[in-house]
Amino acid sequence: MCDVKEFMLCWHEEKDPRQCINEGKEVTRCGIEFFQKLRKHCMEPYTKYAQCLDHSATVPDFDKCRKVQAPYDKCVLDHFGQERPWPGYFSKARLHETKRPKPEYKLPPLPEAVPTPGDTDKMPIPPSAQKHSHRGAFA
Repeated sequence: MCDVKEFMLCWHEEKDPRQCINEGKEVTRCGIEFFQKLRKHCMEPYTKYAQCLDHSATVPDFDKCRKVQAPYDKCVLDHFGQERPWPGYFSKARLHETKRPKPEYKLPPLPEAVPTPGDTDKMPIPPSAQKHSHRGAFA
């Protein structure tokens, strides 16, 4: 079984894909291996199910393809030992335990303090702005 969660955790925490090359290679290797086994053992039910989804409507309608999905699910269960998860399984939040140490985040240096402006009401109005100034219009 692929450990996609480890790769996604690394990618999210590190913010640099170069740090997760090994995890990415493992996910790629595992995915290729899965599809090679799928082609060898379950090609016919997979093709029928994929075609049903492709031709069902502009938006995939899973209900219309349940009859073709059952043989595909059975084949995957028999040859891979994987059951189809219930709807909504992948949208649930879960914690992932890892052996990889949590990266240390370095905060960027703070900018220099901005000087506080003086009292703007006592500042003289430049001659170029006197003509179009609205200062004191609402006073």
